[in-house]
Amino acid sequence: MRTPLARLERLEAAAHPGTCPTCNSHRTRIVSIDEHTGEEPGASLPADGCPTCGRPIRRERRIVGVTMDEMA
Repeated sequence: MRTPLARLERLEAAAHPGTCPTCNSHRTRIVSIDEHTGEEPGASLPADGCPTCGRPIRRERRIVGVTMDEMA
């Protein structure tokens, strides 16, 4: 028989899955766009979702004229 504390810990673990080390559980994709050519030289996550946890992208932010290297 489980104690109430053990049951509570199990419920908390089920309700709050761990944080993904890749997307940090924030599924916002940041895309840099070249202002002259319109190309996308970089993105923080692939368009189809996080490659580690598989969660889909929730939002996409497009930044024109700034590369991913300049944002770091």
